[in-house]
Amino acid sequence: MTTFPDAGTYFPDASSSYTRDLIGVVWVTFDPRTAGRGWDDANHLCGSCRSAEQCLPQHRRRPKLGGGPGSTDGVSAAPRQTGVQRNAHISYSNGAGPYDGSSGDVWKLDTSAGTWTRVSPVPSTDTANDHFGYGGLSVDAQHPDTIVVASLNSWWPDTIFFRSRDGGATWNRVWNWGPWPTLVASYTLEYSAAPWLTFGSTPSPCTSARSTNSLCPQPTPKLGWVVGSLEVDPFNSDHMLYGTEATIFGAGNLTAWDSGGSFQVSLNARGVEETSVQDLISPPAGPQLVSGVGDIGGFTHNDLGTPGVMSINPEIGTTTSLDYAALRPSFMVRVGNGNGGGQNIGFSSDGGTTWSPGNTAPSGARGGTVAAGADGSRVLWSPSGQGGFFTTDKGSTWTASTGVPAGVRIGADRVNPLEFYAFANGVFYISSDGGSDVSGVACSQPASSGHGGLLQSGAGTWGRSVAGRRQHRQRGLRSVALHRQRAKVSTSCHRWMWLTTWASACPRLIRSSGALH
Repeated sequence: MTTFPDAGTYFPDASSSYTRDLIGVVWVTFDPRTAGRGWDDANHLCGSCRSAEQCLPQHRRRPKLGGGPGSTDGVSAAPRQTGVQRNAHISYSNGAGPYDGSSGDVWKLDTSAGTWTRVSPVPSTDTANDHFGYGGLSVDAQHPDTIVVASLNSWWPDTIFFRSRDGGATWNRVWNWGPWPTLVASYTLEYSAAPWLTFGSTPSPCTSARSTNSLCPQPTPKLGWVVGSLEVDPFNSDHMLYGTEATIFGAGNLTAWDSGGSFQVSLNARGVEETSVQDLISPPAGPQLVSGVGDIGGFTHNDLGTPGVMSINPEIGTTTSLDYAALRPSFMVRVGNGNGGGQNIGFSSDGGTTWSPGNTAPSGARGGTVAAGADGSRVLWSPSGQGGFFTTDKGSTWTASTGVPAGVRIGADRVNPLEFYAFANGVFYISSDGGSDVSGVACSQPASSGHGGLLQSGAGTWGRSVAGRRQHRQRGLRSVALHRQRAKVSTSCHRWMWLTTWASACPRLIRSSGALH
């Protein structure tokens, strides 16, 4: 297509780089009545957004269908999704989503006559109950009058699905209110393949007064939120998939809803999660792995083949750094950017089975890197954008380190509980008094920009040199490596190569556990 009649002019907010891009064309779909003609001869509908006015469906093989719904009702509408059979059904929200949208509608378009009919489950004119826009929408290809649509930005107590079997004349909700604080649901939810979907809360569907938790009427886990895409299988009316911000759910017996029964929602994204791994540790005893990841905190992996619940108390949305005490590996510490309501640091004394937050934290401290002393007696924390702080009582009190620049990456010696290391801007820092005072050593290589390096200590200690005499690796020393993120350090040989490189550049860093040599 060389030209497009209306690409749209709407963007949510010019003040942010995240929201100032044009929304433009939101969806493209074809009229199945013309599907056999090929792309060039088939009829296509496209949705695009105009600034502060409305989002218009454009008919490719006919003149523009006109103003569309929205402007006459005072609703700035963003079309979310469409389903086309005999008619086109289009969901609208007054925000582009996924975190905005306080009003919306579902409209039915007769593509032959160009006429619109509002078929909203809760119309925007119902100001007492209209508090969300509409997102994912799908028409059952086997039964064109059957429609399923999701609320886009309804968080409390849960997202809402609506289902119509008469083209939008009447609707059924997927849940309704029961005696406070319970819900009467038309579904059951099976989530054992991803138990972390509880986000650390006590599981409860909130359907019985005997099985509620403090979050009810919010069920745990939730049916979903920000459901921007929902699809009924065109070949199987019982099969539906929809996406949330957390995962992809699906149903295999959707039509049970129609007879007053319950359909089952289950996980359809096994082993797949849109996240990023921030840090990993594998202690010599205890769990196989402890992970720090984005959005869902992280996990203690006692069995890499079995999913578990996310680390909580505190619930840290994105864990940025982890460490364990080398001589006492059951002691662990994690830091990150929390979800509010607590400290951004947690301590464990049982190998990550349970955690507890620090009683306090340095003012404004979040993220950054953390290191546990070899015996777990102290922890050094370099929060994002700040200098270093250490604690000897699991976060009850904190003391600022002297000589630590903001944002350095830190690590702990694996034998000496008072020895800590840091690196930033070509300077390697050492503390021999538990993080109280830190001194730097300028190094010529490897080149590094900013604070972008990974500091990792292996078992054992450094060797020390005087007048250029170097000692070889001491007992148990596997590696002490400082490497850039792009460096290939997949083998111990590579790690030792980097160690000797740093030893050449920084001879003062080579130490031993014995006397000076």
